Amino acid sequence: IYTVPVSDPVFGQTSFPDVLSLADTTSLDRVAAMRLALVPLGEPGSGRSVAVEMVSSQFFNVLGVRPVRGRLFSESETRPGQAEHVAVVSYEYWQRSLQGRDDAIGQTIRLDGQTFTIIGVGPEGLKSRLAEMSIAGWVPTGLPGGFYHATDQEIRDRADREYAVLARARPGYSVDQVSAEL
Repeated sequence: IYTVPVSDPVFGQTSFPDVLSLADTTSLDRVAAMRLALVPLGEPGSGRSVAVEMVSSQFFNVLGVRPVRGRLFSESETRPGQAEHVAVVSYEYWQRSLQGRDDAIGQTIRLDGQTFTIIGVGPEGLKSRLAEMSIAGWVPTGLPGGFYHATDQEIRDRADREYAVLARARPGYSVDQVSAEL
């Protein structure tokens, strides 16, 4: 789902409050927010960066995917402004950087100087939804500060349009019905 400002009718990003409003519609069953970022692996200035997607708790449910190891985010782990430092790594990152080890679950990864606990491994072939590119993994949208853009002000500001939206229609609703409601 793309939103457009009246002044510039080209598809665009959505604010977090708009994502929450979409979740309250009758025709949509699940709604997920996401942002793509290139972040330092390890400490800032380390010289090595990885792509990650910041996603809300319903992201994997909208896509209908399950982890190959561990688990996915819970609602409480992605609560705006209070999210936990947990990560689901991509299958490719798990194979390449963690050698596909079963003990990767529970290990930590440092992104932009912050420590994240690995809770799951995404399915093979799942890439960024925004650019169809390989990524290191997924972290919660609700992390405050830094590149995560989830300060209290940002998550309440409808003008801060930094999120892409994925949604799944409720059973029995057509695209035309969803479009009419939105």
